[in-house]
Amino acid sequence: MSGSGAKPQKSSMRDPTEPEGMTFITDRAEIFKLLVHSSSTECEAVLSFRGDSRRFGGQLRELARYSDRIQVDLGTSEQAAQFVSSQQAALGAGRSECLVLIHSKRQYVIGLHCRISTIEGVVVTFEFPDRVFKLQRRKALRWVLTGAYQVEFEMDFPDASAPEGKRTLKHRLTDVSPGGVSFYLPTIEETEPFVVGLDLSNLSFVLQGQRYSAHGVVRGVLPLPRNFHLRGYRVGIEFTQIEEAQVDRLERYVITQSAYSMI
Repeated sequence: MSGSGAKPQKSSMRDPTEPEGMTFITDRAEIFKLLVHSSSTECEAVLSFRGDSRRFGGQLRELARYSDRIQVDLGTSEQAAQFVSSQQAALGAGRSECLVLIHSKRQYVIGLHCRISTIEGVVVTFEFPDRVFKLQRRKALRWVLTGAYQVEFEMDFPDASAPEGKRTLKHRLTDVSPGGVSFYLPTIEETEPFVVGLDLSNLSFVLQGQRYSAHGVVRGVLPLPRNFHLRGYRVGIEFTQIEEAQVDRLERYVITQSAYSMI
């Protein structure tokens, strides 16, 4: 094992704090045009009242009739109706910030951060936003897990000396994306067994009560950025086998968290 002067392996991994694939639009005419093209598509409405956030499926209503506002129909969900009804009083108290994510079939997501003006049943009317963002789906956008997010990560590591030829390791995740994760190691010496191309099996972690399971391959090692709350290195893993439903859930998680942090 080499000394502390060893250098991390070369890698094509991006710094996870650098957003990629996100475009902000502030011109009102361009915003309206973009939203009209997305009318009647399925969307995810993230309603946030005084820190109480809930996610609901919905549909963006036809915008051609409403040039000064946006309407989202939350459909027939009884859960959505009960939550929205219970939060009606928050409108008058200035606690009506919401994030609406429109998942387009054109492989991008449109994000709107705006205020609610009225609620009628399950139809929520928003003030027209000052700006929106368009985010390319399944790009290299990652959500960095800061000190408030301590997510344990398990994996099977090949070890010929172990009874079953492998041993289970536990580490802390530093970031997640629909295509992979990175985990934390404090010293360069600890990263040396994780050579680029190493296959890892039985990857497992839990986010927001959802368990994710996958197989993956090591893609590289990078020093953690200076603005990260820990000092050390991150080992990047690309998923090679994971259920499509889990990829979809991860994508929605990363997009939502990233959207809230950038608006």
